[in-house]
Amino acid sequence: MNKSWLVLLLLAILFVCFMCSADVVEAKRGGRIRRAIKRILGRKKRRGTGVNRALKAAKKAQKKAKKLAKKLKKLKKPTPTTVVQKCQATGDPHYITFTGKKYDFYGTGDYVLARSTDGKFVAHSRTGKWGKVSVNTGIAVKVDRAGVIEYNVNTDKFYLDKKVLNLETGKKILIGEQGGYAERFKANGLIVSSSNGAKLTAEWSRAESNVKSLGSAGAIHVYLDSPKEVTWTKGLCVTQDATKQQAIGLMHDHKPRKIVKRTIPKPTAEQKQKARDLCIKAGIPEKKKRLLASCIVDVIVSGKTEGKHIAKTIAKLRKDEKKKRKKWAKKWAKKALKKYRKKKAALIKKEKAAEKEAKKDLEKAKRRAKRAAKKGGKKSKKVSVSSRTVSKLRKEVARLLKLKKKLGKKWNPRKHLSKLVKRVLRRLKLKTARCPRKVRINKVLIAQLKKLARC
Repeated sequence: MNKSWLVLLLLAILFVCFMCSADVVEAKRGGRIRRAIKRILGRKKRRGTGVNRALKAAKKAQKKAKKLAKKLKKLKKPTPTTVVQKCQATGDPHYITFTGKKYDFYGTGDYVLARSTDGKFVAHSRTGKWGKVSVNTGIAVKVDRAGVIEYNVNTDKFYLDKKVLNLETGKKILIGEQGGYAERFKANGLIVSSSNGAKLTAEWSRAESNVKSLGSAGAIHVYLDSPKEVTWTKGLCVTQDATKQQAIGLMHDHKPRKIVKRTIPKPTAEQKQKARDLCIKAGIPEKKKRLLASCIVDVIVSGKTEGKHIAKTIAKLRKDEKKKRKKWAKKWAKKALKKYRKKKAALIKKEKAAEKEAKKDLEKAKRRAKRAAKKGGKKSKKVSVSSRTVSKLRKEVARLLKLKKKLGKKWNPRKHLSKLVKRVLRRLKLKTARCPRKVRINKVLIAQLKKLARC
């Protein structure tokens, strides 16, 4: 018993090994064996009426048309207000991000203000000591990956690629070859723009006497505008977490990041009221409560004279920025409108094409259904065979016809017909006749074989 079990086990192992090796050979040959077998046997193609196929195609086209219609509904006409996004860092410094989040930060050193995903606009800001708080004392912008324009309020100097630049008021310089520029639009104002549409406006107030009393010569107030198409990866204009990271590479004299805990003394009601009146006189509207509150803090921290100066510069900058932004936003709105119209026209075309396809497929389905109804729904009994098998069959049939002539009455289909012909006859559902030696061959079979031999 043990020997017989061992023999059976060995046979099973041999069979498994043979099957695995056959699979490996099959894989190496790229499935040639299977293809050859399929060609010899041929395949049955079920040829129906084609109504279902046409209906499925029509349904697909209808779904496509519906999706395109939904996209068209979602498309919104762009306006100057929806096209622009803005960020600001004013006073000591009060930040408003692109998303509208407001926060204050009193650290000193170099920080990333904003960095676009395409790398065409990178802005770094430097914060310095200002009494018990801090203010922007330097700004550096890399435009179109080409050049870096920088301004330092303490030295009152401009720098281009870390070299001193004499930039007079009203003068404009091009940076790179893509259309980026820097313009000193007034004595204490700078505009920097890049090819992707991002635009930084900076204004400053400075006095050498502030260095002894407050720690820095002056403060820079920054506004950054960009089209909504431009995305931003990091910076104080994107998230408050950027206060934990320092910026290296743009400033000509890098200063490391320092976070100092500063406690601002609580002002009295009189101080608050005086600061409030001063801010309103300077031109800051009462409706803008957040702006007014930050102005009050700036006046209390900086003192009456310097606070008044800061309030005036912020108010002026705000008015100028509003006017410029309106013009700038209109330009970008026009560009956005062109894109919107093109997109809308393309979607309408696609929707119409999908509707036409759906109509055509439905008409096809109707025609095929009519044809099927006329024929009585009968399916064709044709057998599809590959071109190679057909050529073999032709040769084989010709050979067998010659042999049949030679043999005459001795011809017997069961004996003389080849395997290939027998397989084709099975597919055609034709049985070979059981005829004795003296009986003649079935003429119907030969006629059918002759049909196969024809084109």
